[in-house]
Amino acid sequence: MIGRFVLVPVLRAVEVKLETHDQTEVQERSIMTDDDRWYARRLPVDFAARIGDSYTRVTRIVTENWWQHESRALTELIELLLPILERVKSNKDITEELRSECERTVATWMTGMAAVGRV
Repeated sequence: MIGRFVLVPVLRAVEVKLETHDQTEVQERSIMTDDDRWYARRLPVDFAARIGDSYTRVTRIVTENWWQHESRALTELIELLLPILERVKSNKDITEELRSECERTVATWMTGMAAVGRV
């Protein structure tokens, strides 16, 4: 019985991914607030400005910006963002492409959470 309730939201998340890129982007953008987009695009700048190991910096930024989500969900987002942000060694590494990648990653994460009822 529990398996069915868990499986249905997961299947819905897969359905969202199967839509065309444009439709998925519209779906992801509708879930994100303007603040979410701003925080996501600012991730590389915040990461470069912090001291400490990569995991600690990403963890602090994510928990400050998306504190309202449960810790398991935040851990998922941290794991998604870590390989992206580890490429930032200085401000010169921050490009529009990197900011967009961070925004897409957060949007995809939020879409997945909405599909399983965690947003």
